[in-house]
Amino acid sequence: MTDTSKQKAPVVSATKGFSNTTSKPRHSTKSSATEAQYRRIIEALRIGPKTSHDLRVLGAYHPAGRVKELNDKFGFVIDSDRVSLWDAWGFEHRNCARYHLLREPDNADALLGLARA
Repeated sequence: MTDTSKQKAPVVSATKGFSNTTSKPRHSTKSSATEAQYRRIIEALRIGPKTSHDLRVLGAYHPAGRVKELNDKFGFVIDSDRVSLWDAWGFEHRNCARYHLLREPDNADALLGLARA
């Protein structure tokens, strides 16, 4: 007779911010890991302001939450204003956030696991 009792799934420890201590990224460009989303958001904002729609297209699934974490936990200063925009299919999105990177912590590249050119 086989044991039909349910077994608990293995416990996954919570990510404590950027735990990548090497210069080589741990996640692929298509990764949905929180650290990979942080990296994509900062790389995009270094180029210029981006809307929450832009960041979702880049794979940040909850841009407001990721931006808040970057501000509160890691010392980035990212401001936002509100805009209306139309997507590629002609749908209007009112009151969409547009994010601006104002300041980065001194150790931003180390936090992100990036080598800055």
